[in-house]
Amino acid sequence: MMTEFKEVLTPEQQQEAQGLIFVKVEKRMNKRLEKLSWKLDLTDEQEANLKTQLEAKLVGIKARVEAGDIPKMADRESMLKEFDAQMQSMLSAEQLSEWNELKEKRIQHIAKHDSHKHRF
Repeated sequence: MMTEFKEVLTPEQQQEAQGLIFVKVEKRMNKRLEKLSWKLDLTDEQEANLKTQLEAKLVGIKARVEAGDIPKMADRESMLKEFDAQMQSMLSAEQLSEWNELKEKRIQHIAKHDSHKHRF
């Protein structure tokens, strides 16, 4: 999709579009952080730590995109594994159990919706 944007948008429009995309991504990240904080009953320290990690990751992704290096699906998978490892290192046993349940529900949800894409 980014290639299609580059073909029809001026450089200024491309920069503005990227900015808008990152605003949306940041809002989504903050919403997800609030949801995780509530569902996992994170402490203030855990929430602050997680927010710092997510913001750092977003800055890294933004820098890559601005340099023309759009993350691929394999990059996304490795980022998710890294995020999971970070979560496992900071959560209590009870929180970790809930985290694993949330991940499993998410996997099932994605699989359910992916199966609908291939129907006629």
